[in-house]
Amino acid sequence: MTGSPSCPVCRGNDLAPFVEVARAPVFCNVLLPSRSDALAAPVGSIVLSVCGDCSHVSNTEFDDTNLSYSPEYENSLHFSPTFQGFATTLADSLVSDYDIHSRQVVELGCGKGDFLEMLAAAGSNDAVGFDPSYDGAIDHYDGPGSVRVIRDTYQKAGRELRPAFVASRHVLEHLTDPGLLVSGLKQWAGANPVVYLEVPDADYMFAESAVWDVIYEHPSYFTGRSLARLCSNNGLVPFRIESVFGGQYLTVHARLNDGPTVESPPPVDPTSFGREFDRVLDRWADRLAAENAAGGNVVIWGAGSKGASFAAVVEGASETLSLAIDLNPRKNGRFMPISGIEVATPDDPRLADASLVLVMNPLYGVEIREELRSRDLRCSLEVVG
Repeated sequence: MTGSPSCPVCRGNDLAPFVEVARAPVFCNVLLPSRSDALAAPVGSIVLSVCGDCSHVSNTEFDDTNLSYSPEYENSLHFSPTFQGFATTLADSLVSDYDIHSRQVVELGCGKGDFLEMLAAAGSNDAVGFDPSYDGAIDHYDGPGSVRVIRDTYQKAGRELRPAFVASRHVLEHLTDPGLLVSGLKQWAGANPVVYLEVPDADYMFAESAVWDVIYEHPSYFTGRSLARLCSNNGLVPFRIESVFGGQYLTVHARLNDGPTVESPPPVDPTSFGREFDRVLDRWADRLAAENAAGGNVVIWGAGSKGASFAAVVEGASETLSLAIDLNPRKNGRFMPISGIEVATPDDPRLADASLVLVMNPLYGVEIREELRSRDLRCSLEVVG
């Protein structure tokens, strides 16, 4: 990038760097068809900097010309019973809380359409999704209400809609200028929809030393303070800000017109996370080296962004990890970027040879333990976090 970086939320220039990653996969969520392709996957550098004004965190080395989203991008978590339960409960509660029944609802960046289907089914709603990279996964929806996906941006193709509810989940963190998505919602001001935004929670990342959440795909990392500022700077009135999914996701509920609002959360100081970052990498490098020396067979469970990040940035991971397990069948037989580790489903017989399974997300620990028990596999289980 050129010139002095500025905060993508408040445009301030008071940015303080606190984490650097010299070589990160450009795409953690694009798995490759062969190991050789995976080893040659593109890399980028990360310098996380915090804004002294609004507490937003951004990668000041991000270059969006490195990324091009396509149907090959696969980040669906809906094959996990734990995540499916969370998403179903969320859709049901949103429909109930805001009485969204037989209405028009919109999801921006709907991906494969899993949550869009849930919004339709929960209230017999007319659900419209926007995603230029949509691959046609739900062209034959036959549940309550209706579902359609438009392979375009909502600014171009959604002006005639009058939604009662608009959701955007895990999109803003991928944008170099998230304000454009939020400010554009004013085209629906006449309908005054409830707006629900959901992003990874940077406050959780700092508190839990979740270093595997630092990925190149995310130029932005939202704190409660910066998400509130993003809304207020771009015509949204937030009336509810909270963390969900074990604290890992940050959400805001807002309207386009005047109404009650919430107090902005306090500023954050991520410097301790910056100091801990390299120590966590070193601890896991030592842990894997010890397993390797002892002849252990180590498998990671979770081939999403956390797993791909772990395998790519921890020294020795690509030599020590024998396999990555994921419930998503669309990942089966593909390879994680940079590390070249193959991904398989739990049905793969090689899982029986594992002496240690590393759980990439603590929220899935119970689910994974039950899956191993159901297969009578007695390997050790350790949460990476």
